[in-house]
Amino acid sequence: MNPLFDVLRHTLNDFFEEAFLHYLTLNTNIDDFKRIYWRGNGGTYSGDVIIGEIHAKDLQRILEMVEKASNQLDLIPIRTYIKEQIGYELRSGEEERKRKFINPEGW
Repeated sequence: MNPLFDVLRHTLNDFFEEAFLHYLTLNTNIDDFKRIYWRGNGGTYSGDVIIGEIHAKDLQRILEMVEKASNQLDLIPIRTYIKEQIGYELRSGEEERKRKFINPEGW
């Protein structure tokens, strides 16, 4: 599934949301959901960016798509998981911001 959604995300971005929502109607298994790199699997960042905040923003976009699905009751575990991941990324971003403040030359 990762290669399929990776292609959709990068080449058919307009179709990504539709495919994502269709996937959620067919499979609401949280373990399967966790195995897919919904926001991609890395990237290159330059400049003065907080990576945790970028990841949290990507996950927020995924959460907004999940909230558009019709089967909301089935998606409670997935929504909870995404919210936990957003919280983790925001905390990570805050730690990154502290490290940059304490040691600006280290970056």
